[in-house]
Parts: sequence; structure tokens; C-alpha cells
Amino acid sequence: GLFKREWFPIVDVASEAVRRVRGWDTAGTEGGGDWTVGVRLSESVAHPGRFFVESVTRGQWGPAAVDQVIKQAAELDGVVCAVREEREGGSAGKAVTDARAKMLKGYDYAAVAVTGDKVTRARPFRAQCEAGNVVLLRGEWNDAWLSEVCGFPTGRHDDQVDASSCAFNALALEKRVEVRVW
Repeated sequence: GLFKREWFPIVDVASEAVRRVRGWDTAGTEGGGDWTVGVRLSESVAHPGRFFVESVTRGQWGPAAVDQVIKQAAELDGVVCAVREEREGGSAGKAVTDARAKMLKGYDYAAVAVTGDKVTRARPFRAQCEAGNVVLLRGEWNDAWLSEVCGFPTGRHDDQVDASSCAFNALALEKRVEVRVW
């Protein structure tokens, strides 16, 4: 695979974050098929350029449950955590993300247009993992996340990689807006 297990130290506490983003890769088949995954990443205040995979939400839910899980994760993460979702092509993908934007009123939600193949989208995240700049926060999701990521791109599933890449690319590539109070 493109990722190696030894690249990922696991820690008990993440450092204070400059910014947090939860990236979503959604599916809609209850009990089978692809997984809906939300991965929350943060960038360290104390060590700029160090990223923490803090939380993974993962399940095979139907469309209504997916909406409920995304809303619940946003509420638990708080308004300071941006929410990004890969938008599937076509009018159906736009309709879904437009409805989510309304559902997540008050949160920093944006749909991300999917461009390029999955490997290309994962490369910026992979580069930071290989450089030792990505750390996992200890959680019951660690083994499943590591197994899937380290099996990418030939493994059975790639949803956790897609969600991780979505979150990472938002953290690394979106301009941060500095707010000043006069």
C-alpha cells in the first residue's frame, strides 16, 4: 500500500489545535456496500505542521441515518470544527450537499468537488504521514483505520482514506481567515 503502519505513532493526548476539520466520505446503503466515514483532524499549535487524527466515525447507514450521524458529529465537535464533505458528481451530489448545508446551518460546512483519482487526492496526506507529521489519538477506531489506510489503494475499502484526505486537504490547502477585533 501507499501507507506504512510504522509511520503512525499513537498518543493518548493531542496537543492544542490551531484548527480542526472533519472530512466526510458518505455512502447510503444500510448494512452493506461502502462505509460512511467522518475523520476529524487537527493541526497542532505547539508544533505547526504536525497533524492529529483525533476521531473516526464509521458505519453503513441509510441516508436518513447518515444525516443524523453527520449532524450529531458536528454538534459534538462544536462550531470551531469545520465540516467538509466530498461531493459526488452530478445533480444528485449537489442536491445532497445543498440539503446538508441547510441542515448544518451555523457550522463551517462546505462541499468539496471531487477532482482527480483517489490516489492523487491522498498524496498530500500520504506525504505528511511518511514524513512523520501525522499522529493518531488512541481510540477503538485505530486498528480498523490503520488496516484500511495501509491497504490502500488495493484494499477492499477506501472510505477512511477518502475522508482523511478530505479533512487533511481542507486543513492544509484552505486559506485560514484571520479575524481581528478592532
